[in-house]
Amino acid sequence: MLRYVCDWCGRRKQSSEEWLLGIAAEHVGARQTRREFYQAPIWDERDAQSRLAVHFCSESHLNQYVSALFGQKPARRRAASRVTTTSTPAGRSQALAAVDELVQASGEAAAPRRRRKPKLKARKLFDAADRLRAHAMGISLE
Repeated sequence: MLRYVCDWCGRRKQSSEEWLLGIAAEHVGARQTRREFYQAPIWDERDAQSRLAVHFCSESHLNQYVSALFGQKPARRRAASRVTTTSTPAGRSQALAAVDELVQASGEAAAPRRRRKPKLKARKLFDAADRLRAHAMGISLE
């Protein structure tokens, strides 16, 4: 039997309790980081065992988790361990947390890249037919 732990406070779920279930994912790309959170309408045992599942004992813990996930300052929290195999309690990988620390330590954000304007090709004043006629008449168009 699996034992579920609140991802915010670390409390264990009893079989008779109603808990909240969510799915949290984060994709770190070369240019951007995308975070997603989905709150399941009901507790589903199969979804609860997913490696992206996050479990909460109360609505307030779910709200604090979501605000921490999306960068708002949450209330203090206790570190919790997970039963399922995922990363840290906040749902973030250790590598990403280390990168965040380095960025905060440097105090600078990366400058946004500017898009290059496409070079405009020189507009041709005369097409091939005009050049042919000019050549026949002995005129240079250049």
